[in-house]
Amino acid sequence: LFMMSFGASDAAVTTVTAAVVIFVVYCINAWRRLAERTVQEGRERRANQRRQREIEQALTSQRAFLAAVGHDLRTPIGAILTGAAEMRDSGDSQVRVNAELISDAGLMMKALLDDLLDHSKLGAGRMSVEAADFDLRAMLAQTLRLWAGPIKTKGLQLRVEGSAQVPAMVRGDAMRLRQVLNNLLSNAIKFTSEGEVAV
Repeated sequence: LFMMSFGASDAAVTTVTAAVVIFVVYCINAWRRLAERTVQEGRERRANQRRQREIEQALTSQRAFLAAVGHDLRTPIGAILTGAAEMRDSGDSQVRVNAELISDAGLMMKALLDDLLDHSKLGAGRMSVEAADFDLRAMLAQTLRLWAGPIKTKGLQLRVEGSAQVPAMVRGDAMRLRQVLNNLLSNAIKFTSEGEVAV
């Protein structure tokens, strides 16, 4: 209308009118897309906040469960260790050997329980690895004794290679190493139907 009042040609008026209409339509579409995106982002943010609250609640429940289970397990583990200590005091050498095996397994269970109770550190990426001197040969012998029964039950043979080259005293985390060996032996026995398990 402004151009027509100044006597512009019909073609120029039509071109400018079309351009203005297109620009207005573009602005409306852009505004609508922006509004939809803002609403969608708000929904996603609320959903993320809800999921985060659910995860935090689940972690809190998990920690409470672990603490309760850990507390309940301390009593029977203590009884096992006490019974093994009393068996060690008897005169029979075979009973003493068995008592040592039970005591060793009990101590390992206790260490695993301590890790379980400290599960929050693992979740936070603050898991610590101990560095202490320990007898590697004795640790290997104790670990293998724990698995002698299951290996015999399945009719398998246990073979140890390179034991002569194993150093006696080493420095590291004996508990973590035992966990690794126990996991490997457990899987080896589970998935071996005949023959032997070699360490």
